Amino acid sequence: MGGDPRWVFEHSVAIEIDMAPWLFSVVPVEAGRVLRATASVTVLAYRDRADSILEFAGPALMVATASRRPFRLGVETMLVGPGVPPETTFADDGAAVLNRELAVVDAELADNPHYRGVAVHHWAAWRDLRP
Repeated sequence: MGGDPRWVFEHSVAIEIDMAPWLFSVVPVEAGRVLRATASVTVLAYRDRADSILEFAGPALMVATASRRPFRLGVETMLVGPGVPPETTFADDGAAVLNRELAVVDAELADNPHYRGVAVHHWAAWRDLRP
């Protein structure tokens, strides 16, 4: 690449990125520009209930949908550190809660042609969730 970021655009490389959803509330113009420069995005909606996931990710999902960008929602399954609210991860809830809440998310977004499902952060933690 030679250190020149234009290389990506000159060679038609598809860029997929992860974005924090709060960016769309704090710096919406800039976040929208970044999203529109990508092929797809994973919105890191680290919450452990469907309504919270959808609310937290809402502004990002509106921009992704309006921009016709495929998107995923990212959820957390790893234990989080001190000072991080427990409602940001499914680690303390277990697999049954994760499956239940993500089924609700899938149902809510089923009609959105840009929705590509959920990305789970930390495969080993997901694998080891209690039932």
